[in-house]
Amino acid sequence: MMKKTGILLLAVASVLLIVPIAEANTVGKAASNFTLKTHDGKSLTLSNLKGKRGAVLVFFATWCAPCMAEVPDVKKLAAASRKKGVLVFGVNIRQNKRIIKRFVKDKSINYYILLDTDAKVAGTYGVRGIPTLIGIDTDGIVQYRAHSLPGDHEAFFKLLTKPLKAGEAGDKQ
Repeated sequence: MMKKTGILLLAVASVLLIVPIAEANTVGKAASNFTLKTHDGKSLTLSNLKGKRGAVLVFFATWCAPCMAEVPDVKKLAAASRKKGVLVFGVNIRQNKRIIKRFVKDKSINYYILLDTDAKVAGTYGVRGIPTLIGIDTDGIVQYRAHSLPGDHEAFFKLLTKPLKAGEAGDKQ
């Protein structure tokens, strides 16, 4: 038990050292826009989702044991989100692309992985420990902020979406 506590404290301390201090995007406020590369070289700009999709940002690192413990639940959320108008994004903090590609393959990741190589997005969102999850609704407003997923995924999806028109939901991730 002592060893696990020490490892967790070391992980939290490491994140505090790597993420620059900035004001957090808080629940009820507009989410800050960003553009990040995906692990496969594409780009994502958060504001492109506004009015179309809700988003879940899962800030993580592969060396973080609590982050890796959360992966199966994030995969379940991502699979369920496909028809709900919500996209799930893992936001990796300061790890190289080779490590992330191996993580995606080894864990059969079914959601987008964004590369926050300089931790600026993590800093903008006030990430102080990982995993940190941010839920953003279709209007671009932060509706959820925690260190784990909520238990009720259906209620979570409703929080992040407005009623969609026929044909809008169900895009493949």
